[in-house]
Amino acid sequence: MLRKPGVFNGYIASSPTLGWCPDVLEKEMSGFFRGLKRKIYLFIIYGDKDPLLVTRFVDVFGGQLLRKQKALGLDWPVFAVREVENTTHIPPTSLLEGLSFIFR
Repeated sequence: MLRKPGVFNGYIASSPTLGWCPDVLEKEMSGFFRGLKRKIYLFIIYGDKDPLLVTRFVDVFGGQLLRKQKALGLDWPVFAVREVENTTHIPPTSLLEGLSFIFR
């Protein structure tokens, strides 16, 4: 999504390990909006019992995305973050919920 934002219109990130390399992610986020030519959808879903590399950085990533979005006055990408209670890595409803969000 970050490297070639024009490839798909919708993305589902199930338990993304955003904390694996946050510096690289932040660098790639800096040019993200310049590459967007159309509206895209991003659905992030994770379990509350996921590893810290997921749970701690989902809010950071979402916050960065929102700040950059607002600074540029954009209404896209359309994205949602969902935490599933009592679930570990890659919630079983990830695909269904993600597709439902993208194709609502």
